[in-house]
Amino acid sequence: MPDFDFNNEMSKNSELTESERCQIIGFHKAGFSRNDINKTLGFAKTTITRTIQNYRDGKSTKTAPRSGRPRSIDTKAEHELKQIVKKCKRASVPLLNEKFREKTGIQVSDRTLIKYCIRLDFTLAFQ
Repeated sequence: MPDFDFNNEMSKNSELTESERCQIIGFHKAGFSRNDINKTLGFAKTTITRTIQNYRDGKSTKTAPRSGRPRSIDTKAEHELKQIVKKCKRASVPLLNEKFREKTGIQVSDRTLIKYCIRLDFTLAFQ
């Protein structure tokens, strides 16, 4: 069981982790009431009820994937970008972008390319 501060109440907007959901379900399976779980773990009663209901409905305890804008460069393309930047360490952004486009067929702005290089922990000389 992970370390957990039983005396610390969660903030209203924070999301439960998978282990916290499993704790709630475990207490429920052990016969604890929602009030007992609330007193022991400090989660809101509605959160406990919703977690137990989702479990009963057969839903996963994992966090659901969020919708949103898809990433412009996937992990395979990130790997290609990494290889290109390693080969052309002193190249300009437009040149890196051109090589990236030739290699992957993905067209991104220079700004997006810089953002992904930073995400990949490349310190770029052209910034």
